[in-house]
Amino acid sequence: MNTSIYESETIVNSLKEKNLYELFSAHVMKHLMTILIAVFSIGYHGKIVDFANHSDCHRTTLGHFLNHGKWDETVLETAIKMSVLSIIYEEAKRSGKPVLCMIDDTISSKTIPSSKAELPIESADFHFSHLKGKSDYGHQAIAVLLL
Repeated sequence: MNTSIYESETIVNSLKEKNLYELFSAHVMKHLMTILIAVFSIGYHGKIVDFANHSDCHRTTLGHFLNHGKWDETVLETAIKMSVLSIIYEEAKRSGKPVLCMIDDTISSKTIPSSKAELPIESADFHFSHLKGKSDYGHQAIAVLLL
């Protein structure tokens, strides 16, 4: 797995700063790095098989890790949230100006049946669409923009 992402000292150092290597086992970190590599690779479609293309593990092993793995994902979520808040506060302090935050929740709607889709949506769910004024089936991406 000699990719520029895997070998990136910046990414590894960032994960170490967040104490992820102390919070999670080497096994969990190996799977998280595989997922990170896949997400930023060309051809990523959001499927488990994309992760398996960047791992020495079979796709079912990675699927089991995500669905039934014995690791606390709230620890990762908390570490990411704390990191983002730290960046926001540092920028506000550095600039001396308030940091405005805009939250965007966009839904990628499922428009055709999975059997006819070239790239079927996996793990979709119902989300409230502000544009349609009702629930919509698909993936929801939430982005936080700092101005």
